[in-house]
Amino acid sequence: MLSLLGGLANFYDSLLRALREVLRDGSSAVFITVRKSLARKILAKYGFRIMSERVVEQGGIWSSIFKVVRE
Repeated sequence: MLSLLGGLANFYDSLLRALREVLRDGSSAVFITVRKSLARKILAKYGFRIMSERVVEQGGIWSSIFKVVRE
């Protein structure tokens, strides 16, 4: 399980690093995840602020949809 989470952490890190380079200050993005605490940690690392969060069920799994803005 740890290697799976490590791979997901690396994926989120790469994704948010790329978004940080592509988006201008004040631009927003939306994504969905089941790993809320991991997402929050990496969002903060790259200077994104969570504008809103919606919790949804996907096939019996609770996920969060985050709308974030680059600051």
